[in-house]
Amino acid sequence: QHYKSITFIERSRMGEQQEESDDDAVLINKEGFPLAPEVWHKMWKRAETLHPSGKKMTHAIRGSQDIPNVPLSSPPTLKNTQSIPEKLLLIQKYISELQYDYTGLQFFEIRKGRPLCRLMDVAKSIIRESLPIKCLEAVVLAMYPLFF
Repeated sequence: QHYKSITFIERSRMGEQQEESDDDAVLINKEGFPLAPEVWHKMWKRAETLHPSGKKMTHAIRGSQDIPNVPLSSPPTLKNTQSIPEKLLLIQKYISELQYDYTGLQFFEIRKGRPLCRLMDVAKSIIRESLPIKCLEAVVLAMYPLFF
């Protein structure tokens, strides 16, 4: 199923397509930022489905004025004088600070067949937006310092 700003990707086993509910689908943001209203709607709907408190939890969060700002992670400054292990530790620390994306929405579309320069554009977007990431996004982000 395709929507304007998100795509549902069906999971498959042994190469066979299986019918799954929207609860089992992977949501991918394909339109960039800021997120379109329908993307926000699908993300909150997904949270209602997955969280034990469901709608009660999402309404409490969405209606609250007291939600603290989340600190943004700053990318590391790498210097030529630093050793490779030092640089790797700084990169790993930065990726860990972004945290894992449990929202049910993959914020950044990673297409493995894209040229490396386009994947680095995605890495720039990940750094700019400073949102939680999934594993493949972390791999692309970890490659970024090697090219710049």
